[in-house]
Amino acid sequence: MTKQLHKFAVATRAYEDYQYKTDTVNLLRHLKVEALAGSAVAAYRLAKIYPKNSELFLNWMKKAIDQGLTNAMLDMAKSLAEKGSPTHLQQAASYVVRILHSNDSYIKAMTEDFLKDNQVLSNEVSRQINKRPSGLSLAGFFAHGARSTDVSLPLSDNKLQIN
Repeated sequence: MTKQLHKFAVATRAYEDYQYKTDTVNLLRHLKVEALAGSAVAAYRLAKIYPKNSELFLNWMKKAIDQGLTNAMLDMAKSLAEKGSPTHLQQAASYVVRILHSNDSYIKAMTEDFLKDNQVLSNEVSRQINKRPSGLSLAGFFAHGARSTDVSLPLSDNKLQIN
């Protein structure tokens, strides 16, 4: 009798494992369809499945970031800050700056807590927030109004006249 119960338990576990795997595969398919259709949250959740150093993680995370998902920006900033190189810190800081300019108060609070523990990144964020383009006049960024020049181009006698 106990042998039959053991076989039943093994068969039940195998079925449950199969069902779990099937449900997981179906969920992944659904997430991928949603992410490809433009869902930032689906892209973010899909990215979280993969290892942080994998190409799939980076691709899906960037897709979520490009759509403005602050959760993805914070996770990417943390991942880049862990690497510690100046280039990675600059990229991480750019994501943090975007978060700080967003309206997401919850992620802003989490980001501020993260910055308290990472002084080097905090310094880079401050530098990026305060930097201004050097050597460029602000006037160059604004459109100029229409200039009042009286230019008439009469085409008589094949002559051009400018008044």
